[in-house]
Amino acid sequence: MSESNQSIYETAQEAVSPPTASKAASPLPFLIKGNQGSFVRLLQRFLVIYGYLKVHQGREPVDGDFGDRTIAEVKKFQADHSLGRDGEVGGLTWSAIAFPADEPNVRGALSPIGNSSMALPLLQLGDRGAAVFVLQRLLLLYTPKHIPNNPMTEVGVDGVFGSNTKAAVTLFQKNYKHAQLMPDGQVGNYTWGALFYPEGQRTGAK
Repeated sequence: MSESNQSIYETAQEAVSPPTASKAASPLPFLIKGNQGSFVRLLQRFLVIYGYLKVHQGREPVDGDFGDRTIAEVKKFQADHSLGRDGEVGGLTWSAIAFPADEPNVRGALSPIGNSSMALPLLQLGDRGAAVFVLQRLLLLYTPKHIPNNPMTEVGVDGVFGSNTKAAVTLFQKNYKHAQLMPDGQVGNYTWGALFYPEGQRTGAK
């Protein structure tokens, strides 16, 4: 079965609130308590990377469930970044999480993922949009441990799947230790899964 058809994610259950100015500014969906799915996993993965969510009592923190524990860490992140401490993840919070070196919303021109219930898409050279941006941010954050000599730079986090992004993906696929990935520079479900779980932990994956 091809990588694009062999989904490792549960059926996405994300919910998107009616748009407001702050929510619409984000290329990623507005998240509140009770949401589940791959975008919650993405949020949790960022919180792990930044040192907020941690393994607790042997439980992997990236479980796709926006519950009390994730809300508490979102509130801590918001307090540390002078954001409204409501535990909800809208445009300003996504911007602070995804572009830590920038002022909020300066890159709001990225095209949104139109259907919040879709699985993360197969990405390849020439693609554009929010999902490419997510990919690039993860690739950059995993330098150098998982991507030695990464050709990606901060400037390259632009939502455009170009040659440097493909080269970085290929390096990650070659260096990933927990499963054999085809080093083709494309990002399907197996590669997405490896990026979300670079240490090989996949709680709740299918």
